[in-house]
Amino acid sequence: MAPAAKKPKETQEDPAVSLFREYISIKSVQPDPDYASCNRFLQRLAGELGLPYYIKEMVPGRPIFIMTWEGTNPDLPSVLLNSHTDVVPVFPESWKYDPFEAVKDENGDIYGRGTQDMKCVGIQHIEAIRRLKANGKRFPRTIHLWYQYFYDFTVYIKVSVTLLLYLLAICLISKFQCKKCTLKFHQL
Repeated sequence: MAPAAKKPKETQEDPAVSLFREYISIKSVQPDPDYASCNRFLQRLAGELGLPYYIKEMVPGRPIFIMTWEGTNPDLPSVLLNSHTDVVPVFPESWKYDPFEAVKDENGDIYGRGTQDMKCVGIQHIEAIRRLKANGKRFPRTIHLWYQYFYDFTVYIKVSVTLLLYLLAICLISKFQCKKCTLKFHQL
């Protein structure tokens, strides 16, 4: 009789993967995304990372969440890492699994709305900063993580331009130094 096959060891899921799956499970699907849950999720992560954040609504009910990792030389132009929290509508009958259960199959593939666009990128930004900070890294430039809504592209363009003009006005008023959000604008 052949010896019994050894049962594979159960391994614990990487915390970044668990975080990603948690983010996917937030039903931020258009046309009625759960922005409040997204903001609570991001607020918790900002707290874990020790990053200040603020939320700005250029359009009522459509928040933009910004967290900031200040650089060692905040006078330098900032880096902006952009992502969005909402996802396009789903047709559940077309899915192998519920799009908000973040099912991970036996191959490690994760199924869910937002796995490719754009929740994966938002978590990649968070995890990159988490790991860099854990290794004592700092950068001269301030890094902003920007989470917004995206679905309505025409509204997106209007809001993005409006917000950039708003930030530019603040910076112009304060002699090219935005004290509220630490974004820096310089004369060309």
